[in-house]
Amino acid sequence: MKTNSLTSVSKRHKQLGFTLIELLVVISIIAVLVAILLPAVQQAREAAARMSCKNNLKQIGLALHNYHETYQRFAPGLIDGDPTANVGGYSWQVAILPYMEQPAMADTYALVAGQVPSYSHLTDYKWPRAFRCPKDEGAGSTTRLRGAGNYVAIYDSEGCLDYSGGGTSFAATDYQVKGNNRGMFGVNVAKSASLATDGLSNTIFVGERIDAQYANIRCAGVDVTKSLYYVFGGGSPNRQTYDEYLNENNSCIGYLIVNDIDKYLACYEPLQAKYSYLLTTSGRLATQLSSRHSGGAFGALLGDGSVRTVMKTVDNTVFDNLQNANDGNVVGEF
Repeated sequence: MKTNSLTSVSKRHKQLGFTLIELLVVISIIAVLVAILLPAVQQAREAAARMSCKNNLKQIGLALHNYHETYQRFAPGLIDGDPTANVGGYSWQVAILPYMEQPAMADTYALVAGQVPSYSHLTDYKWPRAFRCPKDEGAGSTTRLRGAGNYVAIYDSEGCLDYSGGGTSFAATDYQVKGNNRGMFGVNVAKSASLATDGLSNTIFVGERIDAQYANIRCAGVDVTKSLYYVFGGGSPNRQTYDEYLNENNSCIGYLIVNDIDKYLACYEPLQAKYSYLLTTSGRLATQLSSRHSGGAFGALLGDGSVRTVMKTVDNTVFDNLQNANDGNVVGEF
């Protein structure tokens, strides 16, 4: 009887385990479920990030309109006590800080005529998360100045720089402000809603941009040695950016490494022409709107406070008309 009892217990213990085939089947099922669920999780994260970014723009829009309610003007794009010299000063984002529940920070960046942001101002104070897109880690990175963000005010559909120095480099003479200022934000100018004669719902006030090389954004503003595209934006997003040019240029290097000079030149010379075009014809270098959202879509705050998602493939003419507040052109579908 004891022997039979022990044998029965032994059999039950053996039956509690899994065979190798059973384990493999279970692992395979788990792998299939993960493969099915992972894209859904990623899509959910992307949707959450896009919604968060839209909410940021809506907060900015509400702050701008509260500012307008107080002063009968929207915030100036940049305040500079001496715009005849190199342009620099505090930005529109500083001006709306009291309306973003940041009165203490607003007091820190007191708007004083002739004062420009110092390096210490840009590095010593962290900016509200509402000025940063959660998809762009660079804007919140410790390797970036703490004043970094992701939203720029529209200066003009052709950017904000005129490259009066010849448009061949990033020299200080290439940082002169563009004469055309058809957007709702400029230097030492505060525009009222009535100036958006094309309609507030047909005018982009603020747009999203990646914080990246030659496209940095400084929420506090810029000192006199820096460029206006830290504060302003403009230009159609499907035109090639400087970073895209660099990537294409780097793709040519492989030919040079293997000493295939003919192929290298065939690749490189057209890119040089593209770079020259970017610099000399429009002043759009580094001022285009962009994002790290899937598909290159980016957020745009319209003058009526609504936020639209715009695809990088948007028609150039339509998008130019959206950025210029009073050019009289009819805005098409976008």
